[in-house]
Amino acid sequence: MLKSAFLNVCLVTTSLVSAQDAATPKINWMTWSEAIEAQKAAREFYLKDKKANHPPKKIFLDVYTTWCGPCKKMDANTFKKPSVIQAMNKYYYPVKLNAEQPDPITHDEHTFINPNPTLVRGRRGVHQLAASILDNQLFYPSFVVMDENTNRLVIHKGYKGELVMAGILAFYGSNEYLKYKEAVMKQSGQQKAKNSTGQPINQ
Repeated sequence: MLKSAFLNVCLVTTSLVSAQDAATPKINWMTWSEAIEAQKAAREFYLKDKKANHPPKKIFLDVYTTWCGPCKKMDANTFKKPSVIQAMNKYYYPVKLNAEQPDPITHDEHTFINPNPTLVRGRRGVHQLAASILDNQLFYPSFVVMDENTNRLVIHKGYKGELVMAGILAFYGSNEYLKYKEAVMKQSGQQKAKNSTGQPINQ
């Protein structure tokens, strides 16, 4: 069911893929702190005036390293495609997080650090914020989608081409994933009800 729903979103994005704009805008990447502040401000404003019709966006997090080849390929190709840029700017606060950055990051009154910030053979230790968000499952690049309240929705790992990335962005950004979640819960409830009735005993 998830595959079917996701494919439907991907098919919709093909129209975006074919539309090439000579003056294509770019993704305006933010820091983690900038995105959190922007989301917080938008959330507070929306709660005060829902008629404004400007709810906070979700957060898209690109966790990368400076030595990661696929990460560089994503920047050179996928993140420059019109369909990806359009979906990203429409639905998300886009964040670049270097998983090995040496600088501390404070979030929710907790300061995350890189315990081994010294560069050794082109690499540093892993930043605590990156490790926490990825549940210590370190794979680069990793892409994390967070909802309007900064709750993690999903982690996608590895290089993604234009169509797949545009599909991911649209699937979660447009809240299509909620329809899938509701369908799964409904199906699960029906299955539990069916199992609870039991089966007749063969005589």
